Amino acid sequence: MAFGAASSLRRSVVQTAAAASIPFSQLRASQFENICRAIGNARVVCIGEETHGTEEFYEIRAQITKYLIEKEGFDMVICEGDFPQFYDLHRYVGGTSHPIRNVHGPGGKLAAPQRGAASVPEAMRRLRTRYPVWMWHNIVVRDFVSWLKKFNDNLSLAGEQPNSRPAVGIFGMDIYSMRQSAHEVISYLEQVDPDLAMQARHHYEALSNFGYDPQLYARALLKDRVDSQQKHVIAMLTKLLNEELRLSALPGDGDELFSAAENARIVKDAEEYYRKSYTDIISGHVTWNIRDTAMVDFIDHALAHYDKRMAAAPSSSSKYRSRCVVWAHNSHIGDARSYADAPSTSQAAQISVGQLVRERYGMADSFLIGQLMHTGTVRASLQWDGQAYIMDVNPSLSSSYEQLLHQVSVETAHPSFGVILRSNGDRYGLSKAEEAARNALDEPRLERFIGVQYRKETELQSHYKLCRMAAQFDAVIHVDETSAIRMIPTAADLRPGTIDYSKWEHIADDSLDVE
Repeated sequence: MAFGAASSLRRSVVQTAAAASIPFSQLRASQFENICRAIGNARVVCIGEETHGTEEFYEIRAQITKYLIEKEGFDMVICEGDFPQFYDLHRYVGGTSHPIRNVHGPGGKLAAPQRGAASVPEAMRRLRTRYPVWMWHNIVVRDFVSWLKKFNDNLSLAGEQPNSRPAVGIFGMDIYSMRQSAHEVISYLEQVDPDLAMQARHHYEALSNFGYDPQLYARALLKDRVDSQQKHVIAMLTKLLNEELRLSALPGDGDELFSAAENARIVKDAEEYYRKSYTDIISGHVTWNIRDTAMVDFIDHALAHYDKRMAAAPSSSSKYRSRCVVWAHNSHIGDARSYADAPSTSQAAQISVGQLVRERYGMADSFLIGQLMHTGTVRASLQWDGQAYIMDVNPSLSSSYEQLLHQVSVETAHPSFGVILRSNGDRYGLSKAEEAARNALDEPRLERFIGVQYRKETELQSHYKLCRMAAQFDAVIHVDETSAIRMIPTAADLRPGTIDYSKWEHIADDSLDVE
């Protein structure tokens, strides 16, 4: 549809969407009843965000997730973050049933278990070590982690562990941690199988020469200064998986073998990701697809792990069906087949987490929620690995979905609201107003995507894409004016060359667009 035609329909489309909108205050007061009805019995609920630096998106996502955990029995939260760093949080909140024990302790006796972090700041410490620090080392995440620990502690006190439901876990599913994940594999094997640990050191030796910057490995490959390590990382993963049955029988394992196996998979996927980012530049979708496929693979593994863990519980009388909430950017959460430029065949097509979840689990077992905004402030950088600023966000373009939803906000006088576009509920389908809204929001319109970088001057070219929202998401939440995510102030940042500017934000002139 031409944008001129879309503009002429704007008034009727706005009214149609407004009729189906639910004020966010009403959603929250009802404990998100409408959203939960639409979710039905879905195993995988994905909640997105238009930016990686918006306070309201993080807060709304945390509120919905708490309800899904408390009332609907969801078992884990899976985030677009590095697995090793998030595993510190998983240990801290009590998600792992047992800490790892060194089976090669003095005299052949079991050594004392490792201790997890004693506090939230300690558990979150490693989230400060990689750009973008603000994405996960922020106040909303800190408060959610504190809440999750208390929730799991109360489960234990109530006697609901380990038989009726597992402690709720929190994981990272991203693949940027190649060197750190290799270290975690070796660290685990040193405690349970020193011979296999030596083999891991051999297989990961060449990668370790590049420190914690995997792009150095990719550049060396491009210049023929190092051989591809693909065979080595695949060999190590295969060896570890071949020993899975034996290692899982060791006492006091908990989730540590699962962690080691996932870290080995991350090394394999990350090696391919960085290698092809430099050597396979014909299609821009190649590395994106490697990453999103790996993230959905992790979702598969985490759900299977929890199912298996609960099946082994002494009083388990039926097959356990674990459920997860996924936190990631709209670009990952939305179904990539909804993009107006998506090819009719799968060749060279960009995929997404949301698309793969729908394909692997089916529509009834998945639910995708997008979050959008009109204007406000955002925390972002001007370039990758750059300094974080609080920036004003340009008002949404006239031909965009954000502008359409802004007009709904004006029409209804609600600063934030939700619209349900699809329902899994057996008893509750879409209302007539929601069906009309779904049809109205199924036309190609521009939609904005702001990641960790924001380039205001080239916003149309850098951040907008043609989408069909009703095909992209199952529900949308719109916040008309937003604020930048609040970082956790720190005495000194662990990342070399990084300054924690959040300590001085309170003295900045609010009238300035700090860039």
